[in-house]
Amino acid sequence: MNMEINPEMNKNSNELTKKPDQIYLDRLQVEAQQKSNAEDPTIGEKVIREGLQQWPEYIDQELQRFKEQINK
Repeated sequence: MNMEINPEMNKNSNELTKKPDQIYLDRLQVEAQQKSNAEDPTIGEKVIREGLQQWPEYIDQELQRFKEQINK
């Protein structure tokens, strides 16, 4: 199951929303986990950074969430 995430998936009424919704953030986490399992954790971090370029204020919290998951 390879879900490529991009900000365009987070459209609402054909316009990008002001912030990413929880579904988008969850899908981004799933993709990051999958890439990390297939390769290494730095790839997962890259997925999150690239997926949140439009919303840099979310990068730190989502990286923290990702790191907590991979350390379980």
